[in-house]
Amino acid sequence: MHDLQDTLEAGIPLAKKYTIHTVTVPDPGAYGPREVKAMRARLGLSQAVFAKLIGASVILVQKWEGGDRTPDGMARRLLDDINHEPQRWTRMLRPVER
Repeated sequence: MHDLQDTLEAGIPLAKKYTIHTVTVPDPGAYGPREVKAMRARLGLSQAVFAKLIGASVILVQKWEGGDRTPDGMARRLLDDINHEPQRWTRMLRPVER
């Protein structure tokens, strides 16, 4: 940290002394009621099982599908991942042994 402070105080451009990486992160997809319901249908899951799979409440999934709420940024990233690799997510499902 002292070296960084000295560099800044000396007015030396950071890129001349340090490796700097600039990245862009795309925004997560948009998920309205139709998209959420369609994703759940593609997975063949009830609202209850879908909610359990993503770690949300059934009420929240119902609100998403009803248009009363929209998924926040973190949920949209999760939904992006499910859309990208649905089989990975459905492999988590285990049949109940009776």
